[in-house]
Amino acid sequence: MGNHKKSPDWSGWSNGSFGLEMQKPWAGFLLSEEKKIETRAYGLPISLIGKRIEVLESQPGQAGVSKIGDVVDGGEREISILVTRPGWCTFSGVIEYKDRESFESDEEQHLVKNSSGYGWKDGKTDVIYGWIVGSTGVYDKKESSATNTMTMASITRRMRSLYEIEWE
Repeated sequence: MGNHKKSPDWSGWSNGSFGLEMQKPWAGFLLSEEKKIETRAYGLPISLIGKRIEVLESQPGQAGVSKIGDVVDGGEREISILVTRPGWCTFSGVIEYKDRESFESDEEQHLVKNSSGYGWKDGKTDVIYGWIVGSTGVYDKKESSATNTMTMASITRRMRSLYEIEWE
C-alpha cells in the first residue's frame, strides 16, 4: 500500500474526518434515502460504523474507477473542481453478499442492477459488501457545505473511495 493508503484496522479511522466518493447519480439516491444500502467491493472499516461521513459527489464515469487523485490539496476551490459535498451520511452496519441470489434479493435497497458495472458478475465476484445507510443530511445549497462553516483544505485517499478530510 502507498504511504497514504490505510488498512481497515488503521487506528486513524477513529479520529479523523472522512468522506466517501460517490459518482452521480448514486450520491443523490443515497442522500434522498432512495438508496438504503451502498454497495462496495470492500468492507467499511468498523470504526466508521455510526460515524458521520461526508458525501463527495463526483461526475459519472467508468464503474469502479475514481476520477479523484490520491491527494488533493489547495483548499475547497481545488477540491470543488473534482467533487461537490451535497451532504453526509452514517452507516449502521455491513452486509456481505456471497452469492448472486442474495445480492439480487436486495436490489430495491441498493438499486444496483446486474447489468451495471457494479452488479454481480458470475465467475468474477466472490463478495459484494452492502453498507447499510443509517442517517443522512443534505446541505442547503445557499450556504457553504459542512456544518455551514467548515471548508476542506485537503482530501487524502485512505482506502479505495474513502478520503480523510483536513479542514481549513
